[in-house]
Amino acid sequence: MIDVFYKIKSLYELGYQITLHCFEYNEREITEELYKYCHQIITYKRNYILVNPLQFHIPMIVFTRNHKKLLRELQSNEAPILFEGLHTTYFINHASLVHRIKLVRTHNIEHDYYEALAQNERNFLKYNYYKIEAKTLRKYEQVLHIADAVLAISNNDVKQLEVNYNNIHLVNVFHGFNFDIDITSNHYALYHGNLNVNENDVAAQYLINEIFSKVDYPFVISGNNPTPELQKLIKKYKHISLVQNPSMEQMQALIQKAQMHVLPTFQSTGIKLKLLHVLYNGKFIIANRQMVENTGLESLLTIADSSAEMIKAVNDLKNKIFDATEISVRKDILAQHFNNAENAQQIQTIIQQLLINKV
Repeated sequence: MIDVFYKIKSLYELGYQITLHCFEYNEREITEELYKYCHQIITYKRNYILVNPLQFHIPMIVFTRNHKKLLRELQSNEAPILFEGLHTTYFINHASLVHRIKLVRTHNIEHDYYEALAQNERNFLKYNYYKIEAKTLRKYEQVLHIADAVLAISNNDVKQLEVNYNNIHLVNVFHGFNFDIDITSNHYALYHGNLNVNENDVAAQYLINEIFSKVDYPFVISGNNPTPELQKLIKKYKHISLVQNPSMEQMQALIQKAQMHVLPTFQSTGIKLKLLHVLYNGKFIIANRQMVENTGLESLLTIADSSAEMIKAVNDLKNKIFDATEISVRKDILAQHFNNAENAQQIQTIIQQLLINKV
């Protein structure tokens, strides 16, 4: 995950010695570069076979990360513990860790995220799993009271969490994007993302049905594993094309060459990294309010909430020139909100204050 990697790198550059505990996921290998910044990396397998129906008061994504070796490793030193996401907090209330400094990094409002997954899910079994997980996560979230500090990733999440907790801090997303924008004119609009994810599939189909089927302007959809329904829909329109399973180089080229990026979202928690990606590497951006509200980035794109507003925005931007002034404004605003070194320094300040309070 981009936020985790660049957080580790930035904390390492501040002088922290980091032990990374991580659970294996879909045979995904640990990047060699992580070893440059971690004193130690310890991996674990998720304990699906240990799931007990009587333990459904604990979300599945949390309970399957109940690993005795992880607890032993956490008990082996006195370092502050940073739990990456609510799903990693199974041991946050363990008696042996009560004296430790504990921080939780939230990447979104988990119960809202799972509720949104359920709303977009057509598979009955998956729908029920998401609904149950959302309900359980809503109750389980109260473990955040145990954390010494909660590091929320967006202003919207801060506002929602502050209603119930008094230990919330905004620490914006860490990232590795650098400005590399091709200002030459290329006449197509782009939507990109993992197309096997329900939210992205719904967004892509919405853009086809409600906007680009009604606009005479080339539209490219790109991403991994598009659903059969999406592929069938795209084939209906000659000016809409699909680039499936692109390489990183292909994806980067598509982003840089597009005249505009159309980025609707239907849930407002967290921060969408695809938005940051196109702000650093793409030209004009159209997004709905849920994508950008309270991010401080509102002035850098065109906000369009209805299909009519999006159609108008596409027509307004298709012949507009993107110039160096646009890049300069972006650099100024993004530097204010998304600076890895400043974010790491903020975490260090929080930890130092907590250490003082513990004395």
